[in-house]
Amino acid sequence: MKKVLAIGDSLIAGDYGASLLEYSKYVKKLEFKNRGANGEPVRGIVRKLKIYLNTEDTPDILILDGGANDILIPYMTEHHPKEWGPFFRKMFRYGSTPAESDEELRDLILAAINTAFEAGVKSVIFLTIPCLGEDPGQPLNLERERINQIIRETSSSYTGKGKLLLGDLGKVFDRKLMDLKSPSSWLFTSPSDMEKPCTAEELKDRNLAFTIDGVHLNTKGARISAGVLDEALEKILS
Repeated sequence: MKKVLAIGDSLIAGDYGASLLEYSKYVKKLEFKNRGANGEPVRGIVRKLKIYLNTEDTPDILILDGGANDILIPYMTEHHPKEWGPFFRKMFRYGSTPAESDEELRDLILAAINTAFEAGVKSVIFLTIPCLGEDPGQPLNLERERINQIIRETSSSYTGKGKLLLGDLGKVFDRKLMDLKSPSSWLFTSPSDMEKPCTAEELKDRNLAFTIDGVHLNTKGARISAGVLDEALEKILS
């Protein structure tokens, strides 16, 4: 049975909402290890990936996601510093800080990919960011598209050793969001928004189609994302 390591942020972890890994049709056919971490920017993901590959068995396949928190950390720091300050300060002590430029983000993405292949990973799937709020016109979603384009360009131009595939969640969610007749602009603003499960009434009031809070996937969003992941896995396993 092939070993799969999934490492990234909360979309992988699934602590808030649903993890896309749960809905992959390969979840019982492959040996999955979930190492997603809430709030992790790409720099922190690279650090945790290096630690894992130096201390654990090398997986055959690596699933990577990241970039959302490189947008959300600066945004929440500016707009909601009181709510998020303690959480971010704890992360920053371990070096989990957002990329300071597009160039640095590109270098960090390449570092993650190269680290994997140098350790003997045979295939890497890099996932783009599905959405940051469900209104495609929101500024955060426009920032997301810029980051996604960096991920796409970095993946398409990669010439190193190993099989690198793109799981373009962003492209799929762009179409889904554009089809919404009345997209919701609801987005979480503090850790307390995620400390307890949402009631059915709260979810209805938020009017969200694919997420529970504008970012973290609900069951529908996780199933859509798992479908994109499975397409990439099929290319590797066929």
